[in-house]
Amino acid sequence: MKAAEALLLVFVGFTTVAGLTWFFSSRPRLFVRVFVPREELFRAGRRILRRTEFRRGMLLMAELQFGVACVIGLVALWLRI
Repeated sequence: MKAAEALLLVFVGFTTVAGLTWFFSSRPRLFVRVFVPREELFRAGRRILRRTEFRRGMLLMAELQFGVACVIGLVALWLRI
């Protein structure tokens, strides 16, 4: 596998993670159900669900992840040319 092909695969991976982060930002209950261990469910659920900055923080993370994915994608395209 050449470097450009590997970077394109990394681009797809980063974009997928950014998309999932964006998806979970609007569904905090689903985020808690999927990622929080059962023994910490009540405590973490209260913290996450009552804070309004959860959505904004997750959206910021998704934007940063997508930005990094775009940089990697541009480098991959540059290497292919």
